[in-house]
Amino acid sequence: MEDRVFAKPQDHIVDFAFNEDVVGVFPDMIRRSVPGYELVIPMGGLMAARHLGATGTAFDLGCSLGASSLALLSQCPSPDVRVIGVDRSAAMIDQAKRNIDDPRIAFHCDDLLTTKVTGAKVVMLNRSADRSAAAVKELKDEFGAAADVSFVRMDLSELASVRAAADEVL
Repeated sequence: MEDRVFAKPQDHIVDFAFNEDVVGVFPDMIRRSVPGYELVIPMGGLMAARHLGATGTAFDLGCSLGASSLALLSQCPSPDVRVIGVDRSAAMIDQAKRNIDDPRIAFHCDDLLTTKVTGAKVVMLNRSADRSAAAVKELKDEFGAAADVSFVRMDLSELASVRAAADEVL
């Protein structure tokens, strides 16, 4: 469905919310607002799958409709791989559950800041560099300094950044 959420003039400014109106047009909205989205999602799935291997659990934090979760699982045919998708929007989680029928995925409506990523081998998350550094520190504090946790910078608006990220992890 085409994104027409804000096509009509509004009487007053409202905060953007990931509600049912947005969920219905989210695929169109994200494709138009994130340069290279159709390339980045499958590439992110491939990168995550390479780190995950044939067994283990991956967390997709801020999963929205589960595109990254699905991209990862498309690269991992093993039944021993699990993905836990987390988003704070109940509308997003409800639609993700309706869209994706794979027993290896579990979706949860929760706050990313309080979600425990216990047992994670891979954590997928789109964050700023500063927030990512803090998240990496927190994960290393929880799992130990030797935990294989890293931040890979990838600015979707710069093709050179996307290529550099791919070179770093592939």
